[in-house]
This record gives sequence, structure tokens and C-alpha cells, in this order.
Amino acid sequence: MLLNPVVAGMSGAIVPLFRALKIDPALSSAVAATTLTDVLGSLCILGLSRQISGL
Repeated sequence: MLLNPVVAGMSGAIVPLFRALKIDPALSSAVAATTLTDVLGSLCILGLSRQISGL
């Protein structure tokens, strides 16, 4: 469960790069950070459950 906050911090650190891509960081940062955090958090939980179940 430590992975989820780390991913959230890293996705927040990527926000200044949006300016280089000519994307408004104020509009897209929340969507990008939430999507990355949710997807990688879900993959982490699925991987953990797979290891516990022995598949």
C-alpha cells in the first residue's frame, strides 16, 4: 500500500511538464494524477491478491 502515495507524488511532480506540452496544468493535472494513482493502485492490489492466492 506504500506504492499508491508514491505514485501520487510522482504524478504530481509531472505536472510542470504539461506546460512544455502546451497543455494547461490547472485543467489537466487533477485528471492525470487521479487516473495514474487509481490505475496503478488497482494493479498493485490485483498483483498482491494474485500472490496471496497462489495463481
